[in-house]
Formats: sequence, C-alpha cells, structure tokens
Amino acid sequence: GEESRRDAAFVAQFVALCCGPQRLPDGSQLPAVPLFSGSGDVSAQAAQMGIGTEEAARQMRYAFLHRAAQQAGATLIATAHTADDNAETVLLHLIRGSGLQGLTGIRPRQGRLVRPLLTTTRREIEDYLELYHIPHVEDSTNQDDAYTRNQVRHQVIPLLDEINPWFVPRMADTIRYLRSDNDYLSAQAAAVARRARPAGDGGLSISAALLASQPDPIAVRIVSCLLGRLGEFQFRAAHLTAVVALSRSPAPSGAA
Repeated sequence: GEESRRDAAFVAQFVALCCGPQRLPDGSQLPAVPLFSGSGDVSAQAAQMGIGTEEAARQMRYAFLHRAAQQAGATLIATAHTADDNAETVLLHLIRGSGLQGLTGIRPRQGRLVRPLLTTTRREIEDYLELYHIPHVEDSTNQDDAYTRNQVRHQVIPLLDEINPWFVPRMADTIRYLRSDNDYLSAQAAAVARRARPAGDGGLSISAALLASQPDPIAVRIVSCLLGRLGEFQFRAAHLTAVVALSRSPAPSGAA
C-alpha cells in the first residue's frame, strides 16, 4: 500500500544521497552501493501456503534477499537483527514451550546469513541514529499489538527492564552460553550420527542399541540429525522422543 511505497521511496533516496561513490584517504574509491528492490502480495502468499502473514512476510523477505545477493554477486547477506530481537525470540519460544535449541535464539551466522548487530541493543542503534542525525523510517506494524511479538516487545520486556535495566544485554550473554552448550551436544550427536549407513529404501540405518545407549540430550539430537539428512524437516520434539523411546523398548521396530 501507500506506506510500502513511502518506505521504498525513502530507501531509494537514502541510497542516492548517502551511498554513492566514496573516495578514501589513500585516493582509491569505493563504488556506489547498488539498490535492489522487490514487492509481493503477503496476504495472498499467506493464504496460498496456509500460514500466518508474519511467517509469509519473513519467507518472502529472505527469498528476496537471496535473489538480490545472487544478482549482486554477494557471498554474504547481513540482516539488522538486534539483541532486543533475540531476547524477544527466546521469550516467545519459552512462552510456547521449547527445548535448549529454541532457547539459543537467532544464530549469528546461518549459511550465507550474518547478523552483525545481534549483540547491539535497539536503544544503542536509536541513539546512534539520533547522534549523527541519520534519517530512518519505521514500519507501522511494529506498533500493532495484534502480533504476539509486539506484545512481548511493548508489554513484557518493559516490565523485565524495570526489574533489571540490563535485562537485554544479560539475556544476550545467557543466549551465548546456551548456544555454546547446545553446539557441544549437537557435535556429540553428529559424531554418533555419522555411524548411520544407507538403507536399501533410500533411508538411513543406525543401531537401535547404539541410539538407546545415548543420554537423552544426545539421542534426540541424533534422531534430529538423521531426519535432517533425509530432508525431513516437519518434525517436533514429540516425534524425536518417540523414536528414542522406541529404540529403548523391548521390540524396537515400527513404521510411520
């Protein structure tokens, strides 16, 4: 709508005025930053895929970024997720129920995606923009508490900030510790999962006794790793624990 066209015009003007060729002190020159833009019908995409508008918009944004990176010949895609975004994500996972993986938040790097501002708070970014008089616009949907994330942002986090004004930075530290623990457990599971062998039906085979002998945190990650290798992405924690329980049962065989 009109707001989207306003935002696109703002970005185009900003790039034209502030991202042109830059001459460096040594006399060399940085080229102008190219602008790539795109559009799509989020509501129609959400209806077609049977998902919420937030998720549809997220998928469309990332698809656009990957296309733009390919056109630009870029090897990395940097997004502006902040420490606040990460804290909100972890709280949402905690509210809905999550294992350790969900409490590790947004990964600093995921394939071609990098998130250099993940330990920088939103307030620090806003202060920087104000200090250097850098113009910006904000999506009006960020103020709409019909979205659960915005409820956490506007109602939950301010209360936590009252208890501890350093809540978001401390949460960033906690997320880092949890991610380190999770990465270690995942590495242990991956080492065992490498012992799986191709099965005749195009699947993978691993000893039920080997799986059953692993501690729960390792065993469920082994199953997750093997399902991921098979391209099976639609599974939940209940599915993983069911497979582990089956491997430990007197008759460890089954079909689904």
